[in-house]
Amino acid sequence: MCDAANCSDGLRNQAETDIDCGSSGCSPCAVGAACAVGANCQSGVCVQQICATPSCEDFVQNGDETAADCGGACEPCPTGPECTVGTDCASGVCAAEACAPARCDDGVKNGSESDVDCGKGCKPCQLEQACVDDEDCATGECDTRCVSTVRVELQAGNRDAMTICVQPCFNLVNEGAGSVALKDLSIRYYYTKGQSQGTESYGCYWVNNGDCNQVAPPLFSDLSPQRAGANRYIELRFTDAAKPIEPGQSFVLQGGFCLPDGKMFTQSDDYSYNGSATYEPSSKVVLLRGGVRIWGDAP
Repeated sequence: MCDAANCSDGLRNQAETDIDCGSSGCSPCAVGAACAVGANCQSGVCVQQICATPSCEDFVQNGDETAADCGGACEPCPTGPECTVGTDCASGVCAAEACAPARCDDGVKNGSESDVDCGKGCKPCQLEQACVDDEDCATGECDTRCVSTVRVELQAGNRDAMTICVQPCFNLVNEGAGSVALKDLSIRYYYTKGQSQGTESYGCYWVNNGDCNQVAPPLFSDLSPQRAGANRYIELRFTDAAKPIEPGQSFVLQGGFCLPDGKMFTQSDDYSYNGSATYEPSSKVVLLRGGVRIWGDAP
């Protein structure tokens, strides 16, 4: 008796387009096998009656693509098509198995952003983040990364290891091409308060461009958790009447803060203390413009 044709008899028979494949009852054929239509092929693509290798331009979802001709090894998919990981998507964001549109809060550098979630339509980028032009930067200046136009120099007015009053003196140098509004700036100096329970008081001794009325009441704030060399900082601020710093010019502020109960600071190991008798650039003093860091590193 003759055996009935089947999908594993090693023959091309019935409606098969090649040996044991390509019919409605058999598996699709591998690349290189004969075919009549794309459905006969594992790749879904039949070219000149031969099953073709999957490509990123065959208008079919095949290979490791997550949608037709995108995702996997192909170009990332636009918003909407299915995805498995962020790299499947042009936005870099795969949410609920679909490519999500680029947003300014998605934690990915996408759209026209110059760095993650900043620049070009998003919030300004901060110091040291990537940028394309000055408008990308909160600092106001771009040199492939956001840089500061104001250099902060520090001198220790009192260089004793232990002192009743800490006397940091600051020199803010405008290295940019435009004037800098002093009223928009604030300076943070980090230190350790010690065991005193009293509240510090600050006094301005001298400024180089007028009088101390340009200096607003400072802010004293705790750091939590405590950092190496600092459990507190003073933030020096300026009034609306403060004079701008012109290009190539500097603003010098000399002053100090003390404890009311006569107890002493041990300043020699404070985070921001530099012990210098001359003005030296200090990366351990933070300068803010409009609340955004444009110089220095916090502890």
